[in-house]
Amino acid sequence: MRRSHAFTLVELLVVIGIISLLVALLLPALGKAREAANRIACASNMRQVGQAFFMYTAQNRQTLPAALYLDPSGLEARNVSWDVALQPFLGYRAVTGKPADVKALRCPNDIIQKVSWFPQGERKSYSMLRVQGYIPNTADWDQLGLGQTIPLTIAGQTNFVGDEDWRWIRMSSVRRVGETILLAERVNAQNMQCHPDRTNGSVVLSLDYPWDQENGPSFRLHAGKYNYLFGDGRVELLTPKQTVRSSYVGSVSVQYAYNPGAMWTFFPAD
Repeated sequence: MRRSHAFTLVELLVVIGIISLLVALLLPALGKAREAANRIACASNMRQVGQAFFMYTAQNRQTLPAALYLDPSGLEARNVSWDVALQPFLGYRAVTGKPADVKALRCPNDIIQKVSWFPQGERKSYSMLRVQGYIPNTADWDQLGLGQTIPLTIAGQTNFVGDEDWRWIRMSSVRRVGETILLAERVNAQNMQCHPDRTNGSVVLSLDYPWDQENGPSFRLHAGKYNYLFGDGRVELLTPKQTVRSSYVGSVSVQYAYNPGAMWTFFPAD
């Protein structure tokens, strides 16, 4: 009589148990590997954007683009941001009525959906630092980060030449260039890519305080850390608290608390 070689129920359950155990052991390792790959891809994106910044400044007397160009009509939906100035240097060109979908402007871990009221636009994961606060040793309230807000005085102006009435920052004037953040991760549903003809811009989000990251929906973007692009092109993974002086660490979690320090502001004495 031929004996059957079929699995018994007990044997089948044992095999299933072993497979389940192996999957449980491998999943955390696979998750960590995926996170490491996304973190590296994000840093690569930021370095690519950094090269675009350097190419832009080389053609504009070492002057950085503004973080935000305000539309002279006052319509917030027609503001444009720094990514428009960099699009030609990233190899993209927006088609009529639709912003270019620049892949390098999004972190792979950024899975927040774009806003429903701007379906033709694409999101970005990065923002320049505006940093509102008092200039050190003065009573002058101003923008102290490398990402300035510049109002345009001519309707439809799309060239990014400096306006003498506003502070346009030249990289050559930043003394601590390797210690000053140029671009940081800011994952928000309204952080949108913009269109150069200004007919399809959108809300543009600059970074004013570490609180914007500490309490944002993406604080766990890279296991509690963010990638930061510095003025010398270096990308470093840090927590928001690591980007300010020790005396300001406690106020990182306080909304609107001004947190000066070597990494957020460009004043030599700050």
